This record gives sequence, structure tokens and C-alpha cells, in this order.
Amino acid sequence: MLDQPSLAAVRRALTEVADRQRDLAVAEAGLQHAIRVLHATGGSLQEIADAVGLSRQRIHQIVKESGGVPGRRRRRTAGRLVCSFCDRDQSEVAKLIAGPDVRICEGCVAGAADRLAPVDAAVRCSFCGKAGDQVDTMADRAGAAPRICAECLLLCREIIAETLEAP
Repeated sequence: MLDQPSLAAVRRALTEVADRQRDLAVAEAGLQHAIRVLHATGGSLQEIADAVGLSRQRIHQIVKESGGVPGRRRRRTAGRLVCSFCDRDQSEVAKLIAGPDVRICEGCVAGAADRLAPVDAAVRCSFCGKAGDQVDTMADRAGAAPRICAECLLLCREIIAETLEAP
């Protein structure tokens, strides 16, 4: 027979570990997103590495894993940005979150939670690039790309909450 107080302590510790792993995953996704934004707005891998104190190789790995195009500098165009899910212009929304060649507005973030569903293994998230077998669920635009996984959707909600609350 197991000692019940010790068993309860193990269960609490397991819960704490799971909570910390989720927190770490969210923090890593935030780091990847921020690095992707720096790269997408024209920062070179070396410039980003020097500025944040990571190696160029690590920045390259993050950009590559998150769907970016290593070695190619991209600049913002003079044209207006639109939500990839609803086609609303950036001037029509409160917040537009950018991924690699994809954007989502706060309205679509709010509505995507109702459309989350399991997907085939070959389907990829347009934001993080994870395949359907790597995430639980994704939401899409009327059954087609772009797609956003539940993890990226959570990160977008947090970004929106932080930026819309800020003075």
C-alpha cells in the first residue's frame, strides 16, 4: 500500500511540472514569433543574433523551424496589410498579428476558437509550421489555408490581450 500523503505530493508535483512545461512552450512560441517578426521586417540573421545574444546558427534554426526563409531579407511593402482569414485591412482592425506570409486580426482570433477541429497529419499551421499530427486542433478559412493551430491561437490571444490593455 502506498503512503497516501506521499502519493498526493507526487501528483501535485506532476501537475506543477505539466504547468511549467506549458508555460515554457508559450514562452518559446513567443520568442520564435518575435524573432520571426524581426527577420520578416528585414533583420538579418546576424543582426538579430548580435542584438539578442544568441548565435547566428540558433537564430537560423528558429527562423527555419517556424517557416521563415533563412538567408532572404524581406522588407515591408508600401501596400496595406490585410487579415489572411477575413481580408479586412489593417486600418479596419484593432490588432493584426503577423506570421510568415500570413496575418490574423483580433476578430478572427476570437472566432477561430469555435472552428478548432482535428486535421490530417499533412496539414500545417500557417503560423508555426507544425503538422496536424504535432498539434491537437487547427482552425482554417472556410476549409482551406490559411490555418492556425490551437497553440498559435493561444499565443495570439495573449498578444492581443497585452497590446490592447497597454496604455
